[in-house]
Parts: sequence; structure tokens; C-alpha cells
Amino acid sequence: SGINAEYGTTVLPGNVQVVAALTPIPLDILDMLTAHAKLNFIVTITNHITKMADPHDQMTQNSTAYLAPALLETFSRLLCYTEIDSNSLKMMMTLIHQVSNYHAFGILCSLMEMFVHRMQFVKQTTHRMTMLTHFQTLYVLFTQRAGNHPQMLYMLESFTIRLLPLLNYQDHTRISSSPSGIKILSTSVEELNKLFILTAARNSVV
Repeated sequence: SGINAEYGTTVLPGNVQVVAALTPIPLDILDMLTAHAKLNFIVTITNHITKMADPHDQMTQNSTAYLAPALLETFSRLLCYTEIDSNSLKMMMTLIHQVSNYHAFGILCSLMEMFVHRMQFVKQTTHRMTMLTHFQTLYVLFTQRAGNHPQMLYMLESFTIRLLPLLNYQDHTRISSSPSGIKILSTSVEELNKLFILTAARNSVV
């Protein structure tokens, strides 16, 4: 098919078929790019991943391969540059939302495993609340409409546990007053409830 025409596919341990592009772009080359060029590169990558996730795209609808390791590693390296950190995180969150809408669960797992390592760099309250709301939406998706996916549910609960300590007083105030009803993702996970209460207490103004 078109998506595999250049590199073909290969099988990794665990019998996972991926596009056979295994060598990422070297860091010394990425370091030479301007901030504008890095952002354009990220846009190109996100557009490509969105096409691969889209079941209606003619270039990818006959492909069963996961994302190329070289693509994921290059993407991860680009996300680490501080000069484009804010914009790249916003694009990453948008990409996760788009891929989840296509129910491309294999690609979604890869993206969220990448994203968890960047969560501590999310400084803006708006972005943290967007993440929390979207994780809640994904949790509902995987428990109801998308069927039972234990690995993804565990991942979302783990991400929320990592996200909660990053919340400040303003975040907790917005959660309490939100008309959309932002809640803890899973009332059955005791660790989440305890952590939310502890962070809320820490951020309370006496």
C-alpha cells in the first residue's frame, strides 16, 4: 500500500508489524534547525500520524502496520526542545484528541506513552485542565463506547496520578466550579481519590 511503499514493513518482538524505518534523524541535525523549522517538522509529523490513524484515508486504510520507530523517536526528540515546548505540547494534545476520535488504539497508546514524559513541563493552567478533561473523556470512551481496554484504562489512571500533583490552587478551584463537571477519572481507584484530596489540601488557602 502507499504508506509502506518506500520502507516496507518489519516485525518487532511481540509480533508487532511496523513501518520499517528504524533509524531516527540524528540529534546533531535537529539541533541545527531553527525553532520555526522544528515546529514545521512537528506539523508534518502530526499530519502524517493523523492520516495513518484515519480509517477513511485511502493511503492508509489497507495498512495494518503501526507507526515507524524512527518516526516516534524523531518526534520524541523534537518535543524536548525548550524553545518550542509550549507549542509542541499543544500540538501533541490536539493530535491525541484526533487519534482517539478515530479509535486508532495502537497509535494512541504510542502517543500517550510519549506524552507522559512531557507532562511535568505543562506549566499553563489551561493546558493542565485540558489534559484532565480529555483524559476523563478518553476514560469514558474506553469503558463504554470503545469496549473494555484494560491496558488503556490503566494508562489513563496512571497518567492522572502523575498529573494531579502538578495541579495548583487555581486548578482545584476550576475543577470545583466547572459547569462541565470535571471529576476524578475513576471513583474505583482509591489511590486517585487519596492523591486528589492530598493535593487539594496542599493547595488550600487557610
